[in-house]
Amino acid sequence: MSGKHSDVQARIKEQAKHAFYIHCSAHCRNLVLVDTVKAVPEVGQFFSLLERLYVFTSGSYVHQKWLSIQKEMYPGAARELQRLSDTRWACRYMAQHTIMDRLPAIKRVLKDIVQEHNGDRSVEARGLLAQIDLQFIVCLVTLHKVFGEAKFLSDMLQSSSLDLSKAVDLVEALVQTLNDYRDESFFDDLWNEVLNTAEQCGTAIHPPAKRPKRLSSQFNGDCTQYRGSDSEQEKGSFRTTLFYPVLDHMLNEINRRFPSKNCDIMNGIQTLNPTSDVFLKEKSLFPFARMYESNIEDLGHELHQFRRLLERRIQSGMQRPSSVVELALFIEPYK
Repeated sequence: MSGKHSDVQARIKEQAKHAFYIHCSAHCRNLVLVDTVKAVPEVGQFFSLLERLYVFTSGSYVHQKWLSIQKEMYPGAARELQRLSDTRWACRYMAQHTIMDRLPAIKRVLKDIVQEHNGDRSVEARGLLAQIDLQFIVCLVTLHKVFGEAKFLSDMLQSSSLDLSKAVDLVEALVQTLNDYRDESFFDDLWNEVLNTAEQCGTAIHPPAKRPKRLSSQFNGDCTQYRGSDSEQEKGSFRTTLFYPVLDHMLNEINRRFPSKNCDIMNGIQTLNPTSDVFLKEKSLFPFARMYESNIEDLGHELHQFRRLLERRIQSGMQRPSSVVELALFIEPYK
C-alpha cells in the first residue's frame, strides 16, 4: 500500500509472521488482462480503435444511422457499442462480442458516411474503415476467445457466494485451457474463423501485392527461391507476433498473480466453510495447516475426533453451522 499508510503489509508481518497477504482475486484477474494489453502493442492499438468506434457511433447523426442499418440487416433489437473501462474489464469482452456480431453493419455505416463526402465526419469514417483490416480481425477473434474464457473466472471471483475452492479450480482450468490453445490444430481453427469473419464483412484477406525482389546476379541461378502463399505467411506471422505473445503474457501473469501458496490458502479457508464440498477435507486442509507450522499428525487425529463430535451434536438437535464464524463459535468451548 502506498501513500500516507505505506508498508502496511510489512508492518503487520512484523507483529504476526503468519499473517499472509492475498490481493483481491478479482482485481488480480483484471491486472492479468491489463498487463497483457500493455505488453502486446497490437492489442493496445486494437482496444484504442474499439474506443474510437464507440465515440464515433455515439454522435447523434451517426448513432441514428447505426441503429437504422442494424434494423435493416438484423432481426431483433439494435445493439449499442460499449464504452471501455480501465477497471471493469468484463465490458471489454462485451464490446468485442457486439463488434463480432455486428461487424458487417459497422463497416456499412462507415462506408455510407465516407460516400456522403461530409467533411470531417467522412474523413474520420475513412480512417476508421481503413483500420478494420485483417490484423484487426485477428485481434478481434483471438481476444474474444481468450477474454471469454477469462470472463467466466471473473464472474465467479466477483460472486457474493464465492466458493474459494471452486475459484482455484477455475484458475487452474483457465491455465490448462490457455496451454491447450497453443496446440497447432486450435490455431488452424482460429485462423479459419478469422478468414470467415473477414469474408463476411468484406475485409481483404491479402495485403496489396508488392514488387518482387530481384536476386543479386552473383547467385547465377544456383539457389532456389521459395515463397509460400501470402495467406500462409500471414498466418505464421500473426501466430508468432500476436497469438503466442497474448497467451504467453496471460499465462505468466496468471502464474505470478495466482501463485500456488495463495491457492493453498484459498482452498484451506474453504475447507473451514461448513457449506463447502471440501469441508474438513485433509487434501486441502493440510497444506494450509503447514503454513502455520501445525503438527499434521496431531491435526489428523484432532480432525477425526472433531468430525465425530460435530455429527453427534447435530444428531442431538443442534443446528448445523452455516458459516466459518458459526463453526468458530462451536469450537471455542473445546479449545
